[in-house]
Amino acid sequence: MLALQEEVIGRSDLVVYTARVLANDLAARSGPALYLPNGVDLRAYARRHPKPPELSSIPTPRVIYSGTVGPWFDAEIVSKAARDCPDIQFIILGKVIVKHPRLESLPNVHFIGEVPFQRVPEFLEHCQASIIPFDVMRMPDLVGGINPLKLYEYCAAGLPVVSYVSEEIDAMAAPIRGYRTHDEFVAGIRAALQDNGEDARQQRLAWAQTASWEVRAAALAGAISSL
Repeated sequence: MLALQEEVIGRSDLVVYTARVLANDLAARSGPALYLPNGVDLRAYARRHPKPPELSSIPTPRVIYSGTVGPWFDAEIVSKAARDCPDIQFIILGKVIVKHPRLESLPNVHFIGEVPFQRVPEFLEHCQASIIPFDVMRMPDLVGGINPLKLYEYCAAGLPVVSYVSEEIDAMAAPIRGYRTHDEFVAGIRAALQDNGEDARQQRLAWAQTASWEVRAAALAGAISSL
């Protein structure tokens, strides 16, 4: 795979990469490369959505994780937070490829499962905070190379965000709360739930505006036209 990657990079007129650490793979390349991170479809979050029936019996406050539950998902830190915060409901929305029975057994953790992408804004709108609990300590190379799509979606929904910290996350300069330890994770969630004022919400929306897919498309079109 690495040999094929080198061949493809060598044959390409333009290489686009989504996280800054991936630029290391292009060290030997002399041609142009474009850092083009993920973005968000702002139109999907511009209108109001009814409460999903899957949330109808789950009380507030609700803290959501939207995305695949894979090897990078830090189930241990979420389990500890759920036990420390029995008054908070944790919503796990997305495909599960690595099961975590102990997490699934907690009464305030709710696995919704995978839903059509178009329905994600419904769930985000009816939660009060969001989390990105990736296991950067155990999988630094993998997690360090992620530019998380969900961060853009959370901010486009106006949600407070509590996220792991990495070089890529820091460089995004998003209005979020970072954590490195379990205590910081729990404290960040508690603080995020108090951060639903309109000024803070507008700050998150304004940041999302700078990361729309239209903005990303314009950057790509400019790079292509300059070849």
